[in-house]
Amino acid sequence: MDSQSRTVTPEVTYEPFPAWFQTLADDDFAKDELREHAHVEGAYCLCTRYEADAPLNPQIPTPAGAVPSPHDEARRSLQTASLMLWLSKRTSFGYDRIALAQQEAEGWIWRELTSHDLRVALPSYQAADIEPNDFAAAYQLASVYAKAKPQGTLRTACHALGMSLSQSDWPLRYLSLWLVLESLFGPQDARETTFRLCQRMTLFLSPRGQEAVALFKRLNESYRWRSKIVHGMRLQKLEPDKSLELLELLESWVHESLRKILQSEQALANFDSSSREEYLDHLAFAE
Repeated sequence: MDSQSRTVTPEVTYEPFPAWFQTLADDDFAKDELREHAHVEGAYCLCTRYEADAPLNPQIPTPAGAVPSPHDEARRSLQTASLMLWLSKRTSFGYDRIALAQQEAEGWIWRELTSHDLRVALPSYQAADIEPNDFAAAYQLASVYAKAKPQGTLRTACHALGMSLSQSDWPLRYLSLWLVLESLFGPQDARETTFRLCQRMTLFLSPRGQEAVALFKRLNESYRWRSKIVHGMRLQKLEPDKSLELLELLESWVHESLRKILQSEQALANFDSSSREEYLDHLAFAE
């Protein structure tokens, strides 16, 4: 990829480490954590800039239900940008440090340096690289995502996805991926949950015919393993190759579903509004 900066979302860019960052990375506060990253030729970072009335105090957590501070919003912007890049194309791209610096008249000073869970890529895309057109795709997805309700279906699903992608423990990753799909497709009525959940996903993802029949069977099998985990971790008969196959399929369904939902504001509204149940139930009658 060339050395140009890229816009990922309206708030976040992907750009080379700035010159002032290399100077700060020599400071005693950060050199052990960041010097190795800052002085690597061609090193890049996700970057967001914002204004705040008060400096961050990392010793004071944000209370539940409180209005997010500019610092909290900045963190969420970085997480969203990383997730939109993954939805544009599955890669191992991620970050393991968040550095916060403040610009003063005399230059930049450190405010905080924290760790962040690094993404765990599956074998099918461990070697995949981000390409220039992936940034444009991520920006389009983020533009629709920005319209999602703060506590709505889609943001709930994406929050669960963010947790799952940093999880290396197979059962926990598997469960959290199913949490994404259940938040999107799960019926409010608990009767026949498995059948209706798998049917809704099949009708949303696949055309009619034998392809849909095969997908429905695979979804049912996948959900049975999810139930075995929930009801006592009954995984003794699950072979390593089979477990990887199940995880790869499940993650691909999550990836495809969210990309399809984020293709337009109307598609988003189908899931993020009070008419979600009606929309999903009527998929069976769609042309």
